Amino acid sequence: MVERAEAPLLRTDGDSAGRNKFWAIVLAGGEGIRLRPLIRRLFGEDRPKQYASLVGSRSLLRATLDRVALKVPLDKTVVVTSRWHAQYAAAEFTADPTPRLLIQPRDIGTAAGVLFPAYWVRHQDPEAVIAVFPSDHFILDESAFMNHVEEMAVFAGRHPDRPFVVAGGGFAGVETIAGINDFIHQALRFYPHIPREMVRTILVHPGEVILPELSEKLGRYAERKLRERGVEIILKTKVSCVTDTGVCLSDGSEIDAATIIWTAGTQPNPLLKTLPCELEKGRVRVDSFLQVPGWPGVWAVGDCASCPIRRPASSIRPRPSTRCGRAVVWHAISWPSSAAPRRSHSRTGCSASSPRSGGARASQTS
Repeated sequence: MVERAEAPLLRTDGDSAGRNKFWAIVLAGGEGIRLRPLIRRLFGEDRPKQYASLVGSRSLLRATLDRVALKVPLDKTVVVTSRWHAQYAAAEFTADPTPRLLIQPRDIGTAAGVLFPAYWVRHQDPEAVIAVFPSDHFILDESAFMNHVEEMAVFAGRHPDRPFVVAGGGFAGVETIAGINDFIHQALRFYPHIPREMVRTILVHPGEVILPELSEKLGRYAERKLRERGVEIILKTKVSCVTDTGVCLSDGSEIDAATIIWTAGTQPNPLLKTLPCELEKGRVRVDSFLQVPGWPGVWAVGDCASCPIRRPASSIRPRPSTRCGRAVVWHAISWPSSAAPRRSHSRTGCSASSPRSGGARASQTS
């Protein structure tokens, strides 16, 4: 059983301004659609997964609350759920003391699930530093995790004006920076004491145009729209290192940042260099069916594969992995057979498809 903290442990090394200002928001209003078949099989009902015991004897929500209690007291812990979950919440919070419980009329997404309690906390404590915790995560080393959360809370309390930096301007990076920027600026109306110019979101991309998976025209259009919304975009520059205080860029400049999100891709596994098959930029070369040329019955997907596309001198990694995986499995179990798979191509990638799968597109990830 995890011991509950008797008092806030937000250490500020003598800075009393941040003491007792650490709050936690626990998101418990989701419906758990993806795990519903498993929950129904285990419990015989469609209860949300956060109220289910999947690992150990505690529910995922209880495990989250015990984890949060290592650093945040119950009177500064806010659980947001929905009215439909009332029966499960009542069973979860049968003994005192209990956290503060906010009930939404219905689940309308994560953004509202965060803004609703954040606005409530702001009304209670205008100087609060808030950490948001999903209630459906499994954390193995809870103490190390909460120590890190505490360090970030101290940093955020001392440097509220540090920007958000996203490295990589592909699909994932553009979607991430746009979501962060929209979310923050929508929330600013609830915090009139925070100047709009204090909030900065920065996208760093090594190419001349963002969204290299698409045409240059679409990339320029997306860049213009992001800039209109206040996103700062740094092109033809790479993030060379990440430090405790921010990021270093390939042009020698530095950005002081509290949040750095990496979407610029990963290096292929060095083990691939030991394989006898043909490699392209460190990845296994595959054809439009994700099959390794010269090696019948061998396929490659994910970060280890390099798939040719129509544009000259370009290669991509297949995605989404689940659809590519299904296509490869179909080819594997039907190989060798006389029923050849349909070959289909995409301007931005290659496709592997079968008469039953309907196709699995491979496209670039950032």
